[in-house]
Amino acid sequence: MDYTLIPNPRSWSIVWQVVVVLGPLAIMIVGMFMSILIAWGRDLERMLGALQSSVWLDTQKRMWGNERLFSRWLLFGTISGILAMPGIHIKRGELDEQELDSFPRSLRQRVLTANSMMYGAALILLCVAGLYNLHKQ
Repeated sequence: MDYTLIPNPRSWSIVWQVVVVLGPLAIMIVGMFMSILIAWGRDLERMLGALQSSVWLDTQKRMWGNERLFSRWLLFGTISGILAMPGIHIKRGELDEQELDSFPRSLRQRVLTANSMMYGAALILLCVAGLYNLHKQ
């Protein structure tokens, strides 16, 4: 098959190849550190307090606890999922719409920014890996 119209990263200078691979990786790591800082700090308690009626979140709290960093990070991921797709959780009755509306806006923005950085960078890395795989030598 002829892939002449698809960019070949192997033909780029080494500087651009490093930028294309390490740039998204660095962005993803910054997003992960943002999520860890939110999970480790007092912000997680604020988030848990704002979503007290969530049955799904309560189940996750009982299952994982909230003392260790890993368990707090898992709870952060649960809250991120609730904030990213609130309609599903409201439909199932797992989330009160009033609690979602009263969730701190700045905190919600930081959570969604950290997730966007991680998932966006991972998507770019997958595309770059696909380009490298497509143009094997």
